Amino acid sequence: MERFEITGKPKVEFVWIGDDLSDADYDFLEGCMSGKVDVENYINKFLWSGTEFQMKVWKMIMKIPRGDVWSYKDIAEEIGRPRSYRAVANACSRNPFGFVIPCHRVVASGGKLGGYFYDLKVKEVLLVWEGM
Repeated sequence: MERFEITGKPKVEFVWIGDDLSDADYDFLEGCMSGKVDVENYINKFLWSGTEFQMKVWKMIMKIPRGDVWSYKDIAEEIGRPRSYRAVANACSRNPFGFVIPCHRVVASGGKLGGYFYDLKVKEVLLVWEGM
């Protein structure tokens, strides 16, 4: 797999803007992002709403370590469909679990950020938060 370095890192400042999340919710999300929560076991409790291909992609993405990025092509190769990198990108765009399945860790070849459902600025912030 290629190693990527994200350039043009944004200055990130986190500001708590409300009390909408309980402490348990916040701890769960932080655990998901840090790898301390067994996300796959948690998600398997829910009915997957994707195709078999999408589920393979999402499960592979959950194996990307925090602070690392893989390309759409890397994911395609890992699931045994090396020419399906555009389909991998499409599966990322249909991710039903937002930050739990870390699609922000998937980039285009050459290290370009590619797309992101929530906005590229959010993808940049998440990657910086994870140490990229």
